[in-house]
Amino acid sequence: MTKALVLLALAALEVRWLTGRWPWEFLQARQSREDELAAARRLLSVPRNATPAQIREAHRRKAAL
Repeated sequence: MTKALVLLALAALEVRWLTGRWPWEFLQARQSREDELAAARRLLSVPRNATPAQIREAHRRKAAL
């Protein structure tokens, strides 16, 4: 039993080393592109239909803080 746990731990470390992610992170649902865009809009406080110029201006405001 102990040998199996040690082998699992070593395998987890190897996956982490090779991929940069822990094995259990592959089981989590990834954010969709729409979720990522919504989070970015909330962060910048811009509406869904913001123009590129409005997005750049909001980014500049945030960067200046």
